[in-house]
Amino acid sequence: MISRWRHGLVAGVLAMRAACGAEALAAAEAAWVVDPAQPGAHLPPRGASLFDRLFAAPSGDRHELPFPFERLLARIGRELAPAAPGALPPLKAVLLPLGRSLQRTAAAPDYFGFPRVVVAVDGLPGPGSSLLLKDRLYIGYQERSAVLEVISYNEEAGRFEFQLVKDYRAGGQPRVFQANRNICFACHQNGAPIFSRALWDETNANPAIAARLKATGRHYYGVPPDRGVDVPYAIDVAVRRANRLALAQRLWREGCGDGEAGRRCRAGLWQAALRLRLGDDRRLPPDATFEEASAAAWP
Repeated sequence: MISRWRHGLVAGVLAMRAACGAEALAAAEAAWVVDPAQPGAHLPPRGASLFDRLFAAPSGDRHELPFPFERLLARIGRELAPAAPGALPPLKAVLLPLGRSLQRTAAAPDYFGFPRVVVAVDGLPGPGSSLLLKDRLYIGYQERSAVLEVISYNEEAGRFEFQLVKDYRAGGQPRVFQANRNICFACHQNGAPIFSRALWDETNANPAIAARLKATGRHYYGVPPDRGVDVPYAIDVAVRRANRLALAQRLWREGCGDGEAGRRCRAGLWQAALRLRLGDDRRLPPDATFEEASAAAWP
């Protein structure tokens, strides 16, 4: 349950600013939340990615990946709560015929016939699901190269894992590999997903892009070729939340210190995040015990 509210820890720590004084925090030595020069080991130090957990075979020694891509999306969708009437679906997808990923030239010269599709989850778990995929699962698919590029969270390790699925095609034998994090961090410098900048002109939110996609007459994995900015905006917001997870993790691990004072500080963080979330993220109510514990941690 803690993972559901972890993003609220950042707001809880911001409340410490009032308790501790802005001057004391400003005097602290600046430090990287994630150092792009230290991407970490390619293999998970512990735990497994959400993608692994979702698609692992019962034997645990391989993955069961539905094909075609629409079936894989449907499998993810079964883990999510249905959208409210009139709301966007919990699984967001856009088409990028001319993007900036490592797969950007794979469809040449037929870029609009085989656009890359990018998928993000920003919905809550459905009934019976044990996986919190919201803001924690992102997939890029390029049909021509038969490759899935996957970024998904590893709760035990407190980091995003970068993975590749190769030979994802009809009659293929898909295999999942850990990507080289040194290469990934050249762009993903916060160790998290990234997305194109607003107004997302390289996606099918651009009317000119959408018109050329529609002109091919192709069916794009159930993703409508003509789409407004609402879906890429939702993906952009999810990516921004995802990039705050590393900060929340570091504050949780290191911000409160050790010993009894550290335990009291973490308890206060947890309570502050919970109260903030239950209050619809509007305002953090004052808490004398929390302020006392945070003042001890950040004198």
